[in-house]
Amino acid sequence: MKNKQAQEMRSEIESLLANAHITSQERGYLVTAQQQLQKGEYFPKIVSQLETSFTPLAVKQQLSTNLHDFYQKLVRFHNKGGGRGIISVWGSPFV
Repeated sequence: MKNKQAQEMRSEIESLLANAHITSQERGYLVTAQQQLQKGEYFPKIVSQLETSFTPLAVKQQLSTNLHDFYQKLVRFHNKGGGRGIISVWGSPFV
């Protein structure tokens, strides 16, 4: 993985996966994203897929408490136009 933001996201995903207070469905989404990051897949696509997966849970207020901040980062990334907002969304919170 060459992208620093992708590495930072992978680190956050690892922290979330270590938490026992997420559902098996959420864990599955995070594991898939982690594997995609390890393969070096396109970062904005991974973010978009995660947002798409978590949105129904968020709308129904079924998103685990530990995933709220992470989900908000996904939404901010999308609202900033995908790749154009990578540094402002994924860069600063992890530095």
